[in-house]
Amino acid sequence: MFSPKTPDKVFEEFVRDNREYLETLPPLVYRYSKYIVHYDTTGDLGKIKAPTLVVVGEHDKVTTPKENVEIAKLIPNSKVVVIKNAGHLVLYEKPEELNKIIEEFIEEISKK
Repeated sequence: MFSPKTPDKVFEEFVRDNREYLETLPPLVYRYSKYIVHYDTTGDLGKIKAPTLVVVGEHDKVTTPKENVEIAKLIPNSKVVVIKNAGHLVLYEKPEELNKIIEEFIEEISKK
């Protein structure tokens, strides 16, 4: 889930922060995760009315940048931002950059 460029300390922080959650997941979560792969709500994206910010890490393999661009195309009044050198867990890998992007988006939509 992390970019290959993410330092080990960020991965270790994620594991520390989520250890209890990860250790308590029942085995069936892993058994049934194969069904989630095909879960698709694409048809509902056009129903979103709020201004939407889609953020993706450049190295995200869970939902790739290409997939996120397609998602943003389906959401009216949306914007997509790709964060360099990050994977799926942008909030751990690039928290300051993510916060800045969110703050700028809020300012942008507040002016409308």
